[in-house]
Amino acid sequence: MNELLYFSSVDLLIRVDYSPDTNALRYWTNRKPEATERRIVEQYLLSEFAARVGYYDRAPSLFICMGTDPQLNNELETKRVQESVGETASREKQVEAEVKAAIKASMKAYYFEQLGDEILAFRREVEQGGLPERIREAKVRISQLLGAYNLYSDQRLSLKDILPADLQDYL
Repeated sequence: MNELLYFSSVDLLIRVDYSPDTNALRYWTNRKPEATERRIVEQYLLSEFAARVGYYDRAPSLFICMGTDPQLNNELETKRVQESVGETASREKQVEAEVKAAIKASMKAYYFEQLGDEILAFRREVEQGGLPERIREAKVRISQLLGAYNLYSDQRLSLKDILPADLQDYL
């Protein structure tokens, strides 16, 4: 069994190999670890990894640090690039979601204001005794604006919901 493990707290990549035939647990590092780093790695390998692979089930056993493996530096760089790309993609999605939310809020506010202006114009038309054709056109414009508002809003409003009671007779 051959596995790569990354210890982010000490920025150390190791390759660990367990051979069940010889009950040998060997590991290589991307750089020479300091004494405290080596203790961290070996404690993890003996407590977590060894128990998982059945290292303690047989005797005799062998546990050894094989030294450094320059190939692990390439693996570590690849891992860093992949994480960087993943973080960038995640950040791009977050920015895209924030932009969409800002556009939605802006469009909702815009159509809300347009509806208010159109309702006021509708009221003036009614109060001035406007022609039925002009009142009908105003009602169509309000309906279209309301449809656009509903597209950007979490609510689904109807003309009866937004028109004042005195103007609802003209629906």
